[in-house]
Amino acid sequence: MATGRTEATDGGARIAVIHANGEDVGSLETALRVARQAPAELAADVRIEIVVQGRLVTELVDGGRLEAELREATSASVAVLACRNSMARAGVEPDRLAEGIGTVPSAGAYLVTAQLGGAAYLRY
Repeated sequence: MATGRTEATDGGARIAVIHANGEDVGSLETALRVARQAPAELAADVRIEIVVQGRLVTELVDGGRLEAELREATSASVAVLACRNSMARAGVEPDRLAEGIGTVPSAGAYLVTAQLGGAAYLRY
């Protein structure tokens, strides 16, 4: 079972949190593209996380249409985190998530904690 961090700051690292929410797969595709391109423009100590909420969590399953993009992101040290509340509503079991996908109990609470901890926030 995949799990994600619940703390927005990790040893003083700077974090950019990208929020992909809703039903439009285009928002997740954009988040993945931004996460792939951003490191070239950001300082080396900035960690990138994508928090996926709503029906978009169904796109994080093993064998899904974005599997290659998800694998590329997670292999590039981008943390992709699925909201467990959204997973429960969408009927996605944790063992169905693609390899490397983590989870957070609540996207909303995680995002608030991240922002209070100083994380930069982007929404797609």
